[in-house]
Amino acid sequence: MTDLGSDLNSALELGVDDCYYLGRLKEPEFVVDGGGNTGLFTLAARARWPKACIVVCEPVPTNLEILKENLAINRVDAVVLPVALGGSPGKARFYCREANQGSFSAELPFQSQIEVRVQTLSEICCAHDGQETLIKLDIEGAEVEVLQEFLSFERSRTTIVGELHQQQTQKPKLCELVERVGWKAMFINEDTHCSQFHLFSADHS
Repeated sequence: MTDLGSDLNSALELGVDDCYYLGRLKEPEFVVDGGGNTGLFTLAARARWPKACIVVCEPVPTNLEILKENLAINRVDAVVLPVALGGSPGKARFYCREANQGSFSAELPFQSQIEVRVQTLSEICCAHDGQETLIKLDIEGAEVEVLQEFLSFERSRTTIVGELHQQQTQKPKLCELVERVGWKAMFINEDTHCSQFHLFSADHS
């Protein structure tokens, strides 16, 4: 019950508002749920795309317990990795807040801190190169760092959706990165702190 408020907010965003506009996207063969939280995006993806292979990345042990339970109750098969996404592999300090707000940053108040294993998107996706890929990033401020690593390699047939935090400073960096690699970007529901984004590889529109 501790995270009921954040869980309800996530359910409303995904199930009612379709905040990532999944209905507009090409059907993926491979899905990465980056920042899996309690698994609600994975449930939505499986309901929409029953044939897709799904990998979920979530570093917080309490979230992982609930995530796995949610997948089991709904009979959803997915590969669950107890990792955080980052710009380079290794280990890092992770600051826990409400279920959907943990991050690498200690700037905001936090409830606890843990050491987590970090993997890159390239590592997660390497076995699925060439497949129609959808990546969701809800990683509380690590978006540009993760994308800089991922887009340092040529990518095709890929769509990335997510939340961009600290967008006043991060949006120019993301736009420059996307333009440099020939991708297309769309920003939705922007405010002074955060926006949602869709990024499309050059062969997508």
